[in-house]
Amino acid sequence: MDDRSKWKAIDRLTNQLSGNSVQPIRGVKDGKQVYLFEDCDIVSEMEKHHILVPDPDIQSDSLLQFLQQHEISAKKYRIHDVMNAPITDREVEVTFGTGSSTPGPDDISCTLLDKADRTQMKRCLLLLWNQAWASGHFSTDWKRENRVVIPKPGKDDYHECGSYRTISITSCLGKRFERITSQRLVAVLADLHFDPLQFAYLKTRSTTQALLLLTEKVKQGLLAGDKVGVVFFDFTDAFGRVDRKCLLYKLAKDFGITGKLFLHITSFLSDRAARVKVNGHYGEWLKSMFGTSAGTNLGPLLFTMYMHNIPARIFPKFADDVVSVVVESDVVHITKELQQSVDDLVNWSQKWGMALNVSKTKVLLFGEVDDDVIQLKMYGNDITQVSEIKYLGVLLDHQLNFSLHVDYAIAKAKRSVVGASTSLLLVSGMGCLKTLPRRRRCRHFGVV
Repeated sequence: MDDRSKWKAIDRLTNQLSGNSVQPIRGVKDGKQVYLFEDCDIVSEMEKHHILVPDPDIQSDSLLQFLQQHEISAKKYRIHDVMNAPITDREVEVTFGTGSSTPGPDDISCTLLDKADRTQMKRCLLLLWNQAWASGHFSTDWKRENRVVIPKPGKDDYHECGSYRTISITSCLGKRFERITSQRLVAVLADLHFDPLQFAYLKTRSTTQALLLLTEKVKQGLLAGDKVGVVFFDFTDAFGRVDRKCLLYKLAKDFGITGKLFLHITSFLSDRAARVKVNGHYGEWLKSMFGTSAGTNLGPLLFTMYMHNIPARIFPKFADDVVSVVVESDVVHITKELQQSVDDLVNWSQKWGMALNVSKTKVLLFGEVDDDVIQLKMYGNDITQVSEIKYLGVLLDHQLNFSLHVDYAIAKAKRSVVGASTSLLLVSGMGCLKTLPRRRRCRHFGVV
């Protein structure tokens, strides 16, 4: 590493995280822990964490046989319903002007679709998507993902892969096609009155509702003079670990998805490829065997369907942010019930190929807790008890008075005002400086 690279590395280590940049990552080399500074090395670590997921080996022969039979049945499905009817003019029309303008690996921009002659483009898309829909084929080019790595907000340590998530940037043509089929899937779930305790990615549901359900349950317990124990579970790379064959099994068996919609989703999940992007550097194309691809239109919805049958005692749910709540006067009983919740979710996770993160799973006891301790185990390790936690963007303390969150919001607002003021002063200052001779402008900024 030359002197310039060394100073660049020092700068990245000592400066706070800015924007969406990725910081040096801790790795293991020759049995020793080291920091990886080069983007190509960081990409390699991110690939291991987010794409090259170990096979949980949970697919049984009976499950695979069921899927084979169901695919044959889906091809014979002839009912003219939302799962099988051709794509309509109206469905194509409402896709215009939607989604990000960032092009996927095919470099086709949404702007190209939106600025073209609307009548002709709509006719082309209707023909293209109906042919894909009728054949149950989702184009290979639409299944290639640029995985952009972005930091998860509020993490204490940005030198590990788990502090980042990947967002899949895919073809605009494919993503808008997904928009149509995801809306049809939403219609099916609405008819089934899908999981009223799941509040993510569905119309009329939100983080606010999940927060209210949790805080109201805690508040009612405290008003009754009880104590309330809550486990806040954390999954390791939840979206990236979904077993796709098991997902299709659930779609067919638990939700009755069939016909062209089932064939479309099967193709969408098959033969995917991804490459990681870190600080402008791309990795190699790799086969993506697991996960539902956050950033796509179908992916998040499919993930909530995969999570639909987690143990009933665990709610509310917002995608993979799940909790278990026990209201009792006796801490011993609270501990017993929460441990059962932990054990139940561990068993579910092992059955369905998911992984819980014990170091990031926390337990919080609300109320007049004094020195009360809740001792819980996960995979043989202790779950940390905390006195405060951030849940869906809101800081909760053991008294549920929201004072911590108010202080946090005020501090955040002050930082925003200072940042905006600084930017305005800089812009106005630069405007004035343009009228000065170059030498005086340089002296103003301390440049000799």
